[in-house]
Amino acid sequence: MTLEQFIDQYKCDNAQAISVVVFCQESNIFACTQKLKDLEQSEHIKIVIQPCPYEGIEFLFRTPMNIPQSFLGEETDFFWQGVFIKRVDLLKQASLAHYSFWLAILQQEIAQLEQAKKELLTCIVSN
Repeated sequence: MTLEQFIDQYKCDNAQAISVVVFCQESNIFACTQKLKDLEQSEHIKIVIQPCPYEGIEFLFRTPMNIPQSFLGEETDFFWQGVFIKRVDLLKQASLAHYSFWLAILQQEIAQLEQAKKELLTCIVSN
């Protein structure tokens, strides 16, 4: 599923909040941001876009992840993962933890990774 298909499918579902983290190359960040800003129109979808070199994106694609309630994108020019958060009041906290989780993987910060994953899973389990 592409990111646009994913968001379009769930943008009208106010019962489920969605955190989406996107890593794309600096050269594509403007186009990616423009494409996605129209998709983040509701209060139950939070999208974080982070510039990342191609090597980092490739690394993320090869990284095994075990996050429940999540989906990986099919795009090859950028990396994205969406996570369902059923309670909107947890979306900001979950989005920050979701972003911190993937950033810790890129930075190979094990302590930060474990903390972010724990917090993210708490938000998902709390649903």
